[in-house]
This record gives sequence, C-alpha cells and structure tokens, in this order.
Amino acid sequence: EGSDVVLKVVNDTDWGRYKVKGDPPFIIVSHILLPSF
Repeated sequence: EGSDVVLKVVNDTDWGRYKVKGDPPFIIVSHILLPSF
C-alpha cells in the first residue's frame, strides 16, 4: 500500500533535522496522500 510506504518514510524521517517539535507535519503527509488536497 502506498500509505504504508508514506508512513514508513514519515516514521524514519529525522524530524529534528527540519526543526519540527512534537508531531510530524501531517499537512505535508495529507498532501502526499491526497495530492488534490
């Protein structure tokens, strides 16, 4: 499933590198899963 791949990437991404505190930017994830969004 494509969503599983995205979740794996999200989980493996070092969000600290992007200065993201707390939860990952789900808006970006939603944009990946729903390009029309």
